[in-house]
Amino acid sequence: EKGDAIIREGDPVGPDSKFYLVRRGTLDVFRAVDGAQKKLDELGPGRYFGEVALLLNQPRNATVRAATRAEVYA
Repeated sequence: EKGDAIIREGDPVGPDSKFYLVRRGTLDVFRAVDGAQKKLDELGPGRYFGEVALLLNQPRNATVRAATRAEVYA
């Protein structure tokens, strides 16, 4: 639903962590900069996210939140 976070900056990755593909809707990507949330990108159908943390085995480096009602594949 609109406003729901799919991943959050700083969340650890583990064996059950996934990356995602946007099927429908729009998602906003944010990162904390100087104590405020800065919008980095807007993702729509066909875009994917969350793979960097998995590849590097590091915590999530951004928050991805639904800007509209959205559907993603994990």
